[in-house]
Amino acid sequence: MINGINPKSDFEVYRKRPISNVEHHYIDLLYVPIIGKNAYALYNFLWLVDDSRHVNFELMSDLGIDAKELQDALMKLEGAGLLKTYLDHSDEMGLYKYDLVTPLEPDLFFNDSLLSLLLLEMVGEDRYLQLSDQMLPKQFDFSDLDDQTHNFLQVFSVNNNQVNNQPDVIKKVKDKTSQVEGQFNDKLQNDQFDFKLLLNILDNSFVETESIKKYETLLSNTNRLYGISEIEMAQYVEKASNLVNNRFDPKKFKILVSRRNQMNVKNSNNGSNQTAEVVKGKSDLSSQEQQLAQIAETSAPVDFLDSLKNEKGGFTTSAEERILSELVNRNTLSNGAINMLVYHILIDEEKPTINKNLIDTIANDWSQRKINGATAAINDIKHHQENQVQSKGSRKRNYRKHGNVRETLPDWAKPRKAKQSDKQLSDEQRKRISEKLKSLNKKSGDE
Repeated sequence: MINGINPKSDFEVYRKRPISNVEHHYIDLLYVPIIGKNAYALYNFLWLVDDSRHVNFELMSDLGIDAKELQDALMKLEGAGLLKTYLDHSDEMGLYKYDLVTPLEPDLFFNDSLLSLLLLEMVGEDRYLQLSDQMLPKQFDFSDLDDQTHNFLQVFSVNNNQVNNQPDVIKKVKDKTSQVEGQFNDKLQNDQFDFKLLLNILDNSFVETESIKKYETLLSNTNRLYGISEIEMAQYVEKASNLVNNRFDPKKFKILVSRRNQMNVKNSNNGSNQTAEVVKGKSDLSSQEQQLAQIAETSAPVDFLDSLKNEKGGFTTSAEERILSELVNRNTLSNGAINMLVYHILIDEEKPTINKNLIDTIANDWSQRKINGATAAINDIKHHQENQVQSKGSRKRNYRKHGNVRETLPDWAKPRKAKQSDKQLSDEQRKRISEKLKSLNKKSGDE
């Protein structure tokens, strides 16, 4: 999605072919839990729009949504692989071109590590298994029966000469066809996850390593989200592999990992094995800020969130875990940036939970402006807070609604004559949070 939507801009809809009733069924059951009602309504509406130029405001009016909701719906369709958005800058107001994409077949959907993982997070284990049983192709065993099926040449007569020398019209149509490109490309590489090491560990087990090579993206994203090390990952791969044929079962793997985190939501003893990425612009940070950046870079998002929530006397909700899962699966922000976003909202903003709308707003802004990594996130927060002091009432990307303070934060997050909030953490809580983060950092460094 290209910077915020302009309601006054025109748009055109492109579609390679009509969507079938069966594909609508795929959308209803597999995609709706992921994209939500607004994106679902927009997707269906765009399929009905004619080929002429329209105004974005028409979409807002017909669907009963505002510009922000329209942009969010478009982004969800893009992220789910159902829409590609292009902007023609040669047009005076900017002409949006919406290229509709049909949904994946169920077997491809459930083999896609990102979509299937997010579906599991959204609907839960029981519904996920129910959907897979309902949607995946059924296998029937007719091996003991006599096959009476007639083949093509037994039924139809075809000129052998034309088969070997096909008419030009057939060749022309063949030339137009092309292999469908993959729906998703990773935007960020997880350099902290050593897939080769995982394979080496599994070489000494009963698991057939060839069966898991095509699931590298799934395993890498699982490492990013939960901070599961290669050794522990190998254990879950073994548990998720069939003892009869020694093959890896990705569906069972996702369920095991989901159960693992639910049982250990208050226990952060599975720290990430990640190595801190090179911190650019380090000289611009104070020692406290550098320490905070180091912790954010070396912690898995779920572990980082668990630690903060535990020390505040709260707990991580399933909705919060889904928000983090969605952020990681988008592959647009690193763990460091995601963790700083969480830290900013929970500690600086004093929110009891991370809010999806606020998370999406800041994450979308950072993604568009190529702000990635903990250091860049800290510098951006500092920059906007400095602007807030210089121009009171400024509305430029002002994430903070008040000036509440954290003594555990670096200097840039300290108060500027702000009123004391009744919701502020106690001194003891602040101290415990600081100690917990230091402990989390030390644990990551030891692994």
